Amino acid sequence: MSENIHPFHNVLSLPTCLPLEVRRIEAVDEIQWQRLLYRNTLLLEIVLQSQSQPVREGEEGRENQDIRRLDVKLDFLMSLMGQTQNPAVITAGNIHISENGLSYTQPTKLLPRQLLHLRLFISPRYQHPLELAATVCSCVQRSDQYEVTAVFLPLPEDLKELLAKLIFQMHRHHVAKTRKNKK
Repeated sequence: MSENIHPFHNVLSLPTCLPLEVRRIEAVDEIQWQRLLYRNTLLLEIVLQSQSQPVREGEEGRENQDIRRLDVKLDFLMSLMGQTQNPAVITAGNIHISENGLSYTQPTKLLPRQLLHLRLFISPRYQHPLELAATVCSCVQRSDQYEVTAVFLPLPEDLKELLAKLIFQMHRHHVAKTRKNKK
C-alpha cells in the first residue's frame, strides 16, 4: 500500500468524537478478518436501519432481521468472553473519518505501514464496536500528541457503501445540530 494514499481524497468525511480504541498488530488473521467484515456489515445495517425510518416488512422478513440482530449480539457476547486487558490499546482523540480511513491523535508515535486494529464505537445504543484493520500512512507530531492518518485495509463494496451511508447520516445530523444551535 502506498504511503501517498490519503483516506480523505474525494470522499465525504467528518470530524467526530466517537470512542476509538487502537491496537498495534503484527499481521491480520484472514479467518478472523472475514468474520469481522461480516459482523461489521450486520452492525452497520442494524445501526443504519435503527436511525432511518421504520423498515417495512419486505423480502427479508421480520424473522430474518431478528436473527441477524441476535447474531450480532451473540458475537458481541462471545467477544466479551474472549477479551483480556491489553496494555497496547490506546484510546484515540480528535477523530476524522471517511469510508477509506481515518485520522486521530494519540500520545505515542507510530511508524508508517504499521498495521492497526481499530475498534470504533459508532452508536451508544449498540455496545459492539465497528472493528477494522488499517495501515498507518503518516504520523506527525503536533505539540504533545501525534496525528496519525491510516487507510483501512480493503473492504468489500457492500461494507464500504454502508460505512459511507453511516458517515453521510452522521454528517447530516452534525449539520442539523449546528443549524439548530445557531438559532
